[in-house]
Amino acid sequence: MILIIQKEKEVDVMDSVTYYLGYQAKIQSVNEVGEPIEIDNPQTKEDFLKQKIVEYIKSCYRSYKANVLADAARLQAINDANQVSIEIG
Repeated sequence: MILIIQKEKEVDVMDSVTYYLGYQAKIQSVNEVGEPIEIDNPQTKEDFLKQKIVEYIKSCYRSYKANVLADAARLQAINDANQVSIEIG
């Protein structure tokens, strides 16, 4: 699968989506003496965006599979319940 974005809009699209998803160009760290410092994020915007796309696809796939299995289980439970003989005497 290949995602193609119009070349002249590529940077704008990446900036917009990574902004919306919370990408930070600078992150908190600590220096060698334990003082808090701000450093460049070692994860690039492109890698962050790829990670988020993969996470989204996996989330959708998991939800779909869970729903399919839940539907199958529900139908089986209904079928099992319909097979039970109950008499009131």
